[in-house]
Amino acid sequence: MAGPRRRTREPGAGRLQARRGAALALLGASACAAGCGAGFVSAPGRGARARPTKVQMAADQVVRKIRRNDRNIALYPKDQMFKIAEDGSTLREEYGGGRSILSTFWAIVQPAASFGFLIVGLSVYFGDNIVEWTPLTASALGFLRKSDDMLWVPQGIFMTFYGFFGLFLFGPIQWYILFNNPGRGVAEFSKRTKRFTKIVDGQVLEDIPFDDIKSVKFEWSDLFILGKREVYLVLKDGKSVSFQDLEAENFNKFVLEKRASVLSEFIDKDLEIDDDPA
Repeated sequence: MAGPRRRTREPGAGRLQARRGAALALLGASACAAGCGAGFVSAPGRGARARPTKVQMAADQVVRKIRRNDRNIALYPKDQMFKIAEDGSTLREEYGGGRSILSTFWAIVQPAASFGFLIVGLSVYFGDNIVEWTPLTASALGFLRKSDDMLWVPQGIFMTFYGFFGLFLFGPIQWYILFNNPGRGVAEFSKRTKRFTKIVDGQVLEDIPFDDIKSVKFEWSDLFILGKREVYLVLKDGKSVSFQDLEAENFNKFVLEKRASVLSEFIDKDLEIDDDPA
């Protein structure tokens, strides 16, 4: 009777089987990584950073542009800069004229105050309240009665002098400015005509072609009274042409320097800067 058979193993068969198992394990791990990679999120601060999407990049550009525009508006207020047409063909410096809220206020208050001074001063001179000469003025202008302790020298003379000149000299000038608004106009640089034109009160004061302009000059001095703070043109013959509005002298240095830079780029001329702190 034959005994039990023994199963013989070929040399190296165990090692081959182990290699097959390891290969199958690697394939399984690769398949799991490929299938689950979309749902895997690395821990913060570890691994490679995800690339921003096109939407995120566009949003970042919009935010940076808004911040840049806000910074420019803060440094260079729109109402203090030149007026440039939407098509970029003209650059203008507009002159509002002498009429303003402040000048309108004083054109009303100053003559009225001068009239009151004149009435009280003359009342002191005559020794009698002028407003009481008629019942109408006594009831309407009773607050312009003189006091008993007023003397002709010096109160009466001063009030009469101030009232006369304020009412009959300065008053008409203020009313003229209020109704006619002198000084209103515009200085215009046109790329279409290649000319600089300055018109004030309907009259053409300057009409200069761009070819005659040598440069744009920005001059700044820290002196409050005698210092010059202006952007103007320098012609090829050495003549200086001013066109800046009077209110622009109160602008800060950054605004005037920006205005000079914009103008020189617009007319394609050199920019000269004379920054003298003295």
